[in-house]
Order: sequence, then structure tokens, then C-alpha cells
Amino acid sequence: MIKPEGLVKLTPWYILISLLFIPLSILLKILGKAYTDFLIYFVYPFLISGTLFQIYPTIQGQRLKLEKLTYLHFFLFLFLCLTFLFTGKIYYVSYFFVNLLFLLIILVNTKKIDDLNTLFLLVGSLYLSFASFLLVFLGNSLFVKHLINVGFILNVVFGAYYIFVPMLQIEELNPKKVAWLSFFTLNLSIPLFGVSWFAMNFEAIALSGTLILISVLLLSFVVYRTLSQRKSPMKGLDISVQLLILGLSFLVGATLIGIYMARRESFSLLTLHSDAMLYGFLVLITLGATYHIIPFLVWWERFAPKMGKEKIPTLKEILPPKILENTAIVYMGTLLLYLTGVFEEVFLGVMALAVFVYTLHLTKVYFLIKNS
Repeated sequence: MIKPEGLVKLTPWYILISLLFIPLSILLKILGKAYTDFLIYFVYPFLISGTLFQIYPTIQGQRLKLEKLTYLHFFLFLFLCLTFLFTGKIYYVSYFFVNLLFLLIILVNTKKIDDLNTLFLLVGSLYLSFASFLLVFLGNSLFVKHLINVGFILNVVFGAYYIFVPMLQIEELNPKKVAWLSFFTLNLSIPLFGVSWFAMNFEAIALSGTLILISVLLLSFVVYRTLSQRKSPMKGLDISVQLLILGLSFLVGATLIGIYMARRESFSLLTLHSDAMLYGFLVLITLGATYHIIPFLVWWERFAPKMGKEKIPTLKEILPPKILENTAIVYMGTLLLYLTGVFEEVFLGVMALAVFVYTLHLTKVYFLIKNS
């Protein structure tokens, strides 16, 4: 378990609000609004930024510096989120500024860059600011959205896999050379991917997409090899690790669909491609990661000081795995049914309800147990 040097007060708020925004995005989808813009520009960057404020300095072995600036980032980003919901507008300069502020906090808290996880998170943070800068000049384009998805989100998520899978399963990351290869493959593909989208060259998009797929398969191989060592005293897979694996299957599927569309220059599967990414891959790994992050932050603040003095609850006692299992079963089942294209609005509604109820459980853990 990675032990934090200190707790960032706003991280749980970032997570809980972002989780509430996911059902809200589903409502936007049902109403025919720009739900993909909401998720790509606001929900996932907001969630990831707040989480990195806790995780990044922790893997650097220090407390978060400039923590007061996280309050400015939080309220500005939240204001931009709400503004988009009410007006449908993205204020490009303000959006660039808030992501530049995020990058500043990350850079100030960087003291070493020779670690694989650090590089994934750092490079991803750089891409978010770069994409936000391009947004000012190019506007809301497929080019910018794909750059955020691949440059920012995938880099950070790869790093998260290499942190959480070994930690949650109590295994050593293996093989590390392949993990490094996945970093270089992903980040060699991103410039080609970006230029291809900017030029709208679909043959080049398909080629760079294939390189991205290779990096995803390398990540999948490392996850498989890490888990297959079976040196851990744990029996079976942690529920969060199970969701991380399921999420990877959706990422592979979304990438394959993207390559297929680029080669055919046909966008008939565009909704399937984006929803497999945004509601399959990203929601599943969000559920898996937040299940451990929120209870752990509560446990560390509320119960860790009492270790050795009195009996304290385990993380599973704070939030029983059954809650996440039930959420995952309902969400996965209705997601697959929704993707068939039958009774879409009904299944979308159930998906939204599943995430909302799960968020209520996490909120209860944070506010009631933390303050009990």
C-alpha cells in the first residue's frame, strides 16, 4: 500500500462531484445534448486532476506543495463545468488557464522523473495543458478531443494501472521492460495520431491507432503477467482489479472500432466507439479505483492514528465489496444491453441510477464515518 505523506482535503470532493456528473452526462445524452464534450473536457479531467493532487506527490514521497492553489483550481474548474451545463459553451481561455494551473501544481511537486509511473502522469498532465492551449486557437474539434483522450487520459490511466494493479493485488509489477515499452509505444504514437487528426488523414489515423492498440495490448500483457505470478497471499482477484480488467476489454474494443472506422472512412459506429470508451472503459475503472481511494482516505485520517491502541475497521468493513459488486453487475448488464441498441433510454436510465446509488454509498462513507 502506498502511504501518503499527507491528505489533500479536496480530493474526495473532486471524486464525489465527478461521479455525480456521470449520471448527469447520461441525462444529457438522453436529451440529445453534447454529452461527449461534457465528459471529455470536464468530467474526466476534473476527476483525474483531483485524484492526481493526492496520488502524484505520494509517489514522489512528499506532501503536496501549493495545496492552497487546489482550491482555486477546484472552484474555477467547477464553475466552468456548471457554465457548460447551463450554456453549452466552453470558455477556451479560462479552460486553458485552469489546466495550466493544474500543470503548475504538478510540476512544482515533481522532484524525480526516472520512475515509470511519474512519467505517465507527468506526460499526461503536459498533454492536457497542450490540448487546452490548442483549443484556444482551433476551437472544439475532434482533433483536440482525441488529443485529450489519448495524450492525457490514456497516459494517466496507464500510470494508474501500473500503480493500482500491483498494489491492490500485492504483486510486483512484471515485466517492467514491457511496461516501459508500453510508455514509449503510446507516446511515440500520440504525435502521429494528433497530426493525423489535424490533417484529417484517415489512413494515418488508422496507422497511429494501431500503434495505440499495440500499447494497450502491452499494458494488458503486463497486467496479465503481474497477476499470474500468484505470489500474493490474496485468494482471487480484488474486486477493483476485476473492474480494471473489464475496463481494458472495453478499451481494446473502442480502439479496434476506431481503427476500423478510419480504414473504412465510415462513421456509422461512432457512438459505439465513443460510448465504449466513455461509459465502458472509463466508468468501469473509475468505479474500481474510487472504491479504494475514498475509503482509504477516510481510514487513513480517521482510524490510522488509532492503530495499536484499539480495534479499527478494515477497508472492506468501511465499504463492503458487495456494494461495488452489485453496482458493477447492474451497470455492466445494462451497459451491454444499451449497446445492442434496444430500449436505449431505459438502459441508460438504469446505468445512471447504478452510478448515482454507488456515489451515495461513497458519500455516506466520507461524511458519516469520517466525522463519526
